[in-house]
Amino acid sequence: MKNNKKDNRAQQGQLNDALMSIMTIAGQMTFGKDNDNLNLLDFKPDENGVVLTAFTGDCKVQIMRDGTVHIVEKKYKYKKNKKLFREDNSSLSLGRDGYYYFFFKFPQSRKMELPDELFLQASNIANKFDNKYIQKKGRSRK
Repeated sequence: MKNNKKDNRAQQGQLNDALMSIMTIAGQMTFGKDNDNLNLLDFKPDENGVVLTAFTGDCKVQIMRDGTVHIVEKKYKYKKNKKLFREDNSSLSLGRDGYYYFFFKFPQSRKMELPDELFLQASNIANKFDNKYIQKKGRSRK
């Protein structure tokens, strides 16, 4: 039996039950601009007992043909790791998880040169890292 995309995302823990349910709330919505000329949207429920949860994020707002307003939170875009050092076929970056990543890409047509190039480029990046972060702080690599 095939699962649809919504079920797959829920199984992966990307959506919780509150986000998967839909609730209709009557109220007043006001569109406008704030002092910085940014779009502003306010909503006030008609009923006093309604509890809404605040969130921060980017949203897409659509006005439908029947006049209803459709607001969807945009997905978080993964930010690539910033490269610290770069060589011809390799790079070193620091991930958001606190780990360093060494990436090496080399064409198969030059496979006989691979061991030498890998050693050379990794050594160059290691020397650059050493000069910038280790020796600069007064530490030695003994």
